[in-house]
Amino acid sequence: MAPSRYSDDSRRFGLIILGNSGVGKSFIANLFLANEKFVHKSKPTAVTTVTEFEEYTLGDDTYVIFNIPGLIEAKQSQIDTNKQEIDKAFVECPNSIIIYVFGVNNGRIRNEDIIAFNALHSAYQFESDSLILVVNGMPPMNVRDEDYQGETLVLLRSFLNMKTYKNICFFDTIEKNNNEEKQQLREQLLLAVENSSPTVHIKKQDIHLEIDEIEHLTNKCREVSESFIKERNQLQGEICAAQQQRQNEIQEQRKAFDRLKQEMKEQPEQKGKQSQDDGSGAHLPGGKRRSNVATKAFRALLLHILGYFDEDKEKTQNK
Repeated sequence: MAPSRYSDDSRRFGLIILGNSGVGKSFIANLFLANEKFVHKSKPTAVTTVTEFEEYTLGDDTYVIFNIPGLIEAKQSQIDTNKQEIDKAFVECPNSIIIYVFGVNNGRIRNEDIIAFNALHSAYQFESDSLILVVNGMPPMNVRDEDYQGETLVLLRSFLNMKTYKNICFFDTIEKNNNEEKQQLREQLLLAVENSSPTVHIKKQDIHLEIDEIEHLTNKCREVSESFIKERNQLQGEICAAQQQRQNEIQEQRKAFDRLKQEMKEQPEQKGKQSQDDGSGAHLPGGKRRSNVATKAFRALLLHILGYFDEDKEKTQNK
């Protein structure tokens, strides 16, 4: 993908989906778009090997949804190629929201996904306002602990070099053809995007990850996990608090989604009100300001997707 002449366009916004091979990036991109735009299959080799994207223009705004190859592979040459593909997306559309997807193995977040996140965060210094973490493929509710999400939240604080993050989605393992379950995941994802603001990402350093370091980094992850297990009883209060906070967030998400759908229905009436916005924006740490163009950046696309989904649902019901 060649660098875009629109790279510094303030009305061009990206949604960059990152994560290792096999974590479900293509599925999540399709879930967001309510459309099967990207191939997602279970294969022993990576399905996405070059950067894929879908571009939409609504009014003055352009949205680019990127599906990026994974970072960690079996050969250094593959890792280096993946680094280049990741960098291309940030050059193409630096003003973006980032979705990072963690896979789950036997209920635990995979070590390689922790390693890849920390390598990418060191290079691009993700901000909590523009980052969404997705834990994809949770064990079914009847086999996981009641405080699974709270425990995972506390464990992530030990794993990640980034200690502050505010948008996280937990996705159950679902049947691929179950539209009701898909819609529940989509609601989480759309609201996380609604609650995020694109940030211009400038690379601070090259993505540093060498294949001969991965074993050492994996062992460090195991040490953190083992330490967490030993200290779990002492951490129980923190885990319970995180679980309760997560339950409160889920209740708020349901209310927020209803409000978003109501706004979709009232959208024509709101256009005049939105045009009166002075664009002064919200304050950020350090005296920076994020313009209202950015804070509301994905609103039009979200409303468009909601409208598309409702139309599709209505057609299905009328058949």
